[in-house]
Amino acid sequence: MLEREPKPLSFEQQQAFDFWAARANALLPGVESLSPPDPHEYALLPPERILLNERLGLEADGSEPGPLPSDHPYCREQRELGCYPLPGWEQKRPLPQYEPFEDDLGRSRESDEEHRCRSGLTFGEFDAKVALESGIKKNKRLQRHTKGGFVFTCPHCVIYGFHVMLRGESPRDPFTILYTRLNRRNLPLILVHDNACKLRAYAMRREPAFFAHVRFLVDRFHFHHTTAEAHKCGPSYNTVESCSAFLVNFKTQAWYSSLIAFMVILANLVSGRNSDLARVDEPKLRIAGRADTWSPSVRQRLLMY
Repeated sequence: MLEREPKPLSFEQQQAFDFWAARANALLPGVESLSPPDPHEYALLPPERILLNERLGLEADGSEPGPLPSDHPYCREQRELGCYPLPGWEQKRPLPQYEPFEDDLGRSRESDEEHRCRSGLTFGEFDAKVALESGIKKNKRLQRHTKGGFVFTCPHCVIYGFHVMLRGESPRDPFTILYTRLNRRNLPLILVHDNACKLRAYAMRREPAFFAHVRFLVDRFHFHHTTAEAHKCGPSYNTVESCSAFLVNFKTQAWYSSLIAFMVILANLVSGRNSDLARVDEPKLRIAGRADTWSPSVRQRLLMY
């Protein structure tokens, strides 16, 4: 069959096409930077501005949300399972339900996003189920402890906070903390995580505008298993391993503690460790950073210029 050739545009149609093409190209930088256009170029309607602010994690009027009331249901739940005492890490917004791909409990409908969490089982029950299905004899009794703690640290070894995981670790853990506790301008520009591939896909699927400027990297201990961007150099990006080495010393004590006692013990350990940290400009960390990030005095002392 012969394809019908499109009719050429009339003068009026071509003029309208050129106008809207120029308008779209003029607005494109603002779209890419997720910033509203100038009012004289394109005045956003109230619903459009509210939608943009919502995507950026802002209030309807464009202001940053403050901490939620202490009696907010979401705060009460998180307070029992998490500890983020530093300023700026307060609960600012609840976690919405992403209906197209999450169930009523907020669990992903796709098994490859949240493997253990989606099962609804504790990690001991999940392991027992896997062992039974695979024909492996289970020698140990069913464990009813938590799966451990999820810790946020900075490149200088400061622990921002932690929360307890009742089921297996999933991308939902870091996503929930970053989205509900931080404003967009305070998000880290670089986020290093063992499973950055899944975390990036998880975050971009739910809040692409909120996490638009975050780079998800895998540290050098896990980069050979990843399809995401890997960071193989620089000891400052592997400080979480040193934090894990510190916390593992108290694994046995936490194992035999109740959840309430565990929260008290770990909060005091984290606070004490942060207080005893050495200054971030000690000689070892000076050399670990790139030369163009050194202070003038350090550059003069080490490079003589």
